Amino acid sequence: MSEAIYVAEFRSISRGIGALDAMCKRTEFELLHAAPVCIGKYLICVGGDIADITEAQNAAETEDDELPFASCLLTGIHPAILDYYKKGQEKIDGVPAAMGVFETVSAAQGFSSLDKALKGAQAKLMRIWICNTLGGKLCWVLGGSTSDIQSAIRVAKETVPEKEQAGSRVIIAPDPRIVNLKGV
Repeated sequence: MSEAIYVAEFRSISRGIGALDAMCKRTEFELLHAAPVCIGKYLICVGGDIADITEAQNAAETEDDELPFASCLLTGIHPAILDYYKKGQEKIDGVPAAMGVFETVSAAQGFSSLDKALKGAQAKLMRIWICNTLGGKLCWVLGGSTSDIQSAIRVAKETVPEKEQAGSRVIIAPDPRIVNLKGV
């Protein structure tokens, strides 16, 4: 079974909840995240089989006359992303040679860049933060060899338009105390 995720950001909490209800009534999926985000927006992230997620997208985008202001459907998603939500945040054993941190203005761009970065480099997904108090930004952290992390950050930067990037950093030989920062 090929898997996908759909991320939708709405300018209104009520419209977001209405879209989520329509999605739930139309098809099956795993609800990865659904919550209000600052300031007065609503973020939905669902995962599952491509056919079901495509149907969920159709439901969200036809619920009423207002489309999500940002959205993305990612098919053939890197398995580490869904595993992160299915298994929960795991403790990272050891210290990677390098950590890559990438932050985007929107969650839709964040998941897209994360998927491409994981596919473009041999790196381990360490954390995903959906920043509810920072306007719905998304930040992810990968660990691996220095060259793989540099490659992952380069791929992410190429994936996301510069104006949608909020920041990035390659941290070489990270201090062990920052390896297990808390996330969602």
